[in-house]
Amino acid sequence: MPRTAVTGLLVAALTLGLVTTAAPAPATAAPSPRDIGRACPALDLSVSPFGDVAGTHVPGVACVARWGVTQGVTATRFAPHTAVTREQVGSFLARSLDTAGGRLRPTVERAFADTRGSVHRDAVDRLADAGIVTGVGGRFFDPRRPVRRDQMATMLVRAYEHLLRDELPAGPNPFRDTGGNTHERNIIKAVRAGFTVGAEPGRYDPAGTVSRQQMATFVSRMLAAAVEDLGVRAPDDGRPGPYFVDTFGRDANFLLTNGTLSYSSTGGRTDSPIFRLTSRRRDFQDVRITLDFQHLGFVTGPTTPARDWDGVNVWIRHRSQFSLYYATFNRRDGRITLKKKEPRPHDPANNYGRYHTLAVGELSFRQGSDQRMSVEAENVGRGRVELRVRNAAGKVVLSALDDGSVGGPALTTPGATGVRGDNSRLLLQRLEVSPL
Repeated sequence: MPRTAVTGLLVAALTLGLVTTAAPAPATAAPSPRDIGRACPALDLSVSPFGDVAGTHVPGVACVARWGVTQGVTATRFAPHTAVTREQVGSFLARSLDTAGGRLRPTVERAFADTRGSVHRDAVDRLADAGIVTGVGGRFFDPRRPVRRDQMATMLVRAYEHLLRDELPAGPNPFRDTGGNTHERNIIKAVRAGFTVGAEPGRYDPAGTVSRQQMATFVSRMLAAAVEDLGVRAPDDGRPGPYFVDTFGRDANFLLTNGTLSYSSTGGRTDSPIFRLTSRRRDFQDVRITLDFQHLGFVTGPTTPARDWDGVNVWIRHRSQFSLYYATFNRRDGRITLKKKEPRPHDPANNYGRYHTLAVGELSFRQGSDQRMSVEAENVGRGRVELRVRNAAGKVVLSALDDGSVGGPALTTPGATGVRGDNSRLLLQRLEVSPL
C-alpha cells in the first residue's frame, strides 16, 4: 500500500563570512542566523509561552515548545537563564532529530554508568550510539555539568552531520578567541550553517556556558533549516491534508520502543504481549489521530496476566512516558476510557507517574473485524484541553475536558502520538495524523 512519510534532515544553509577589526576579515558578507519564523510560520513569535521568558530568546523558546522539543520546568516557567546541562542537551538533540525524521536507533546499549536514574538517559544513550555525544572518560558522561558554547557547537554539528551522512564545510576562522580550541572547526561549521553566531564581532566566547533559552534558540534555527531546505512540515503551516499517513511499512514515522511488531500491512501481528510505538515527530497539538486496525484477540504473558484494562491505547500529546493523554478501547471489560498521566519524579514505586481517569464509557467491539477509531485533543481556552474519541462513523463516543483540576495543569503544549497494545494481538493497517 502507498504511504506518505514525513521525514526530514536538519539541513543547514552554507553562508560564510564575518567582518571584524581584530582579526583578518573574510571577503564574504557576515553570516546570518537562521530565521526562526521558518520553523513556526503560524505562531506569533512575539508572545512568550512562559511568564519568565522575555526579550531576544522569546521566538526560540516559543518555537521549540510548539514543536514539542522541550517544555518548561512547570506549566508557566521555563527557567531561561539556568545553564543547560549535558544530559538536557541530550534530550534537546534527540527530540529534535526524532521530530525532523532522524534515524537514531530506538533501543541501544547503556553507554554510561553515571546516567542511571536520569530521565534523559535514553536520549543520551541514543546519541552516544550515533557518535553525537561522548563521555568524559571511562564510562562516565558527567550528565549534570553545564555545557559550554564550544561543546554546544560540536554537539549541534555532529547531530546534523549524522543526519546528513556527510560533513559540513568549515572555512576560515572569523574568531580571535577560538584558535587552537578542540572545537574550533565545529564552531566555524555551526556559524556557517546559521545555527549560532559569535558573542560579539570577532569573539565567540567558547568557554561561556549555554543557558536553556539559548539552547532553545539554537535548536529552533536547526528546525528552521529543516523546514526551509528540506520541506519538513512546520506545525500549523496552513497546508491542507494530514501531517502524515503511515501504513506501517517501516519506521519512517515511528519508533518501536517496546515489544516486537511486524510492520506488514497484510498480516503483521504483535508477537509480544505489550508493545509501544511512538511517533518521531513531537509537534502535534490540536490534532486528530485516526487508527485503522483489527483486534484479533487477547493474550497473556509470563509477567502480564489478564487485566480488565487490556486493549488498545492511542497516545496524544505524549510529552514523555510520564506526561501524556491516552484513550483505551477494545478493553477486556468492554469499557472505553480517557486518561491522563502526571509525572511523579519522587515516586519510583509507581514508575514515576500517576494515572488519572478523565472519562469512562461502554463500547463493544467484535474481534477480527475492521475497525476505525479517532482520538482528538484541542485547546479550548486558557489552560483547558478537550479530548474526544470518535468511532468509524465520526460520532463522539467519549469526551472529557481537562481544566487542570485533576493531575496538575492540562497538557496544552505539543507532543508525540503513538499506539500501545496490552495483551492484544493487533493488525495495524493505517494511522493518520491530521490538524483539527
